[in-house]
Amino acid sequence: MEEGIHAVFTSMNIHYLFSGLLVTLQVALIAILLSIPIGTALALIRTYSKKFPSRIAGVYIELFRNTPNLLWVFVCFIAAPFNSDVARCAMAYVLFTSAMMAEIVRGGLNSISKGQFEAAESQGFGFMSTLWYIIIPQCFRRIIPTMMSPDHHCHQGYIFHGSGCGCGASLQYKESYGNALCLLRSSDND
Repeated sequence: MEEGIHAVFTSMNIHYLFSGLLVTLQVALIAILLSIPIGTALALIRTYSKKFPSRIAGVYIELFRNTPNLLWVFVCFIAAPFNSDVARCAMAYVLFTSAMMAEIVRGGLNSISKGQFEAAESQGFGFMSTLWYIIIPQCFRRIIPTMMSPDHHCHQGYIFHGSGCGCGASLQYKESYGNALCLLRSSDND
């Protein structure tokens, strides 16, 4: 048993696993940094915009939320205009996660009372400055627990986002899950 563990955890294998972990962290960081502002913009459009832009945002959100992320990984690996596999995989996660983030932010926006708008208007704030200085900060204060929880709709909180980045392994993309599978397969063949 102990010889088997030492045979698998060689310095070369550990380096191989860490290289996959680095790729997973890159994809997760890109997805997090891009999906939060995109999701916030989608939520604002869906909540406060006129009918047509609100419907467009709603179609985007429902389309990406209600289809599996693996589908978007396949689509992005086939059709995305990027040369890098990291960019393709990150694009799939940004598309999917921004739709999830939009619904989380929309829930936070809906939890803010309308009295906040009236109070801001009485102090001379316009609509955009009310959103920027009053509504969005309160919204994010309320949604941080949901963002960090692995129990919301997309089954992965942002803090746990790297654990959901294993779909690339389905395409033989060398991220942490894919590298671990490759090592397991090679150890089974020995």
